[in-house]
Amino acid sequence: MFRAALAKRWSPIHYQDLDVTGSHSLNGRADYISRVDFDGDWSGTNNWDNAASRPLTAHAYQSVVETSSHWYIVYTFFHPRDWSDTIFDTEHENDGEGVLLIVERDGTQYGKLIGAVTVAHKDFFSFLPDGSPITSGAESSDGKLAFATLEGVPPPITAQEAKGHGLKAWPANDIVGDGVKYYPSLTTAEEPSSASDSDVRYKLIDMYGSGGFWTRRGLSELFSSDGTFRGDTSGGCGLIAGLCSSNSANAPCGWDDGDDGPALRGEIATDPAKLAAHYFSLSSRFSTTYTFNPFKGPGGPQRALSAARARSSLGRMRGTVRYGDWVEEVAAEARSRDKPVLGARAVRDWHSHSTTASESEVVRGLRRRFGGSLRSHVRQGCAQWLFRTLLSGVRPLLGQGRFHLDAEFKYQPLESVDMSPCQVNLLAFLRPPVSMD
Repeated sequence: MFRAALAKRWSPIHYQDLDVTGSHSLNGRADYISRVDFDGDWSGTNNWDNAASRPLTAHAYQSVVETSSHWYIVYTFFHPRDWSDTIFDTEHENDGEGVLLIVERDGTQYGKLIGAVTVAHKDFFSFLPDGSPITSGAESSDGKLAFATLEGVPPPITAQEAKGHGLKAWPANDIVGDGVKYYPSLTTAEEPSSASDSDVRYKLIDMYGSGGFWTRRGLSELFSSDGTFRGDTSGGCGLIAGLCSSNSANAPCGWDDGDDGPALRGEIATDPAKLAAHYFSLSSRFSTTYTFNPFKGPGGPQRALSAARARSSLGRMRGTVRYGDWVEEVAAEARSRDKPVLGARAVRDWHSHSTTASESEVVRGLRRRFGGSLRSHVRQGCAQWLFRTLLSGVRPLLGQGRFHLDAEFKYQPLESVDMSPCQVNLLAFLRPPVSMD
């Protein structure tokens, strides 16, 4: 899909400095980037412990937000440990740092990268490439954004320090001695072969997708509060008693620079246009009306998930909306996707006749309205779930909010199911978000 390709186009070549000394370094492995569920579960309180014994294959999370003028892409690099080899520094379980790239929609396929804001602990740093049409605004620029060449195009270069993993544009940060050079991929995740491996592929993960953590933001085992990863002091964290802190790492929705004026906690991800207009000039260059922003609702699973959770197990509805308004909302969501443009009438007709159409009619209708490949808009493996749901005559139950069908087509109470993003997105089309009048 286009947004995955866009994220791949601008994903940085990433330099990771390593420190192989100290009992908590794991011979440098404590500085390897990985994924939040590298150990096979979504618990945040065993990552420090498991880092010593599990593979740390390289991954990074990407999220795209759009306005009519810019694409905003956040890349998140996760480490199981934020560590130290001195008693003068604290440690904590989990670590999430990253970068916001600002890409101007200049009429070319993937636009022009015009600025970056990086996250280093509790501070943001801004960088501009040569020839950028913007300059520093309320926040002064911290340096130059440099580029390399990869697969015939120039991606930016970012770098993280060892131990605490503060991230800046290279060469504001650089490898000092041991270090790993990571290169982006859509398909391949590799683990460094040594502390000086200079060619390691990291795999991009869609933060909004099934492998991301946005849809798991309500999971208490993973998050202690909004935007903050859950972590404890087990596994030997802290060189001496009291030097390991709990719940101290943040996801993008928790990133914050405490002294950058009107930019609030998490807005580097959730409201990047506002942040860009503050950090850079001219502020009028940045449209602040979003055409795609799952953090705020349009185009993503958040609205459907919230609507699904708003229903009680007895099927009682909370709120009322006109059917026509819901149709327009679904059409707007469809238009925010890559290609499809569904008119309100088409959506209304599809919803009205979905349970009586034959499978072939459903296939033809979906392909006609979504433009070509159904698979490009419905995650692979979900098409059968969709057809079975549409054709099984369970829409009255779905409309009451009491049941949905799981992967084996068994009825399950809605509240007991951890729905995949595929199912959440499909539910947005299968039924209205609230009762109709």
